[in-house]
Amino acid sequence: AQGPPSAGGSRDSGSVSHLELVEAFKVMDVSHSGCITPGELKDLLARFGQQVTDEEAQAMVEVADSNHDGMLDLGDIWCLLTEAASDFPTGGEGVGARGGCGEAGEG
Repeated sequence: AQGPPSAGGSRDSGSVSHLELVEAFKVMDVSHSGCITPGELKDLLARFGQQVTDEEAQAMVEVADSNHDGMLDLGDIWCLLTEAASDFPTGGEGVGARGGCGEAGEG
């Protein structure tokens, strides 16, 4: 898979640019902690009419939580969308710059 294009670059229809993902992540991260907690995910889903239990929200986070800290960072979300760890641009964004896709906690 290819990495996100720079702002203003062309991209395939339906793909998400890194800047769009950062902006969406900021909306989801209501505590501005750089991570999305199961509670934040539950609240976000509720805003879209999807009611889930605390346990279901926790299970959803666990599916994509690459470093097993119980939260989703920007890298985890990027990996969900692209399924390509090596393409995630880390650093300099101010949000979730620790990467993701299984980098931490494995070994």
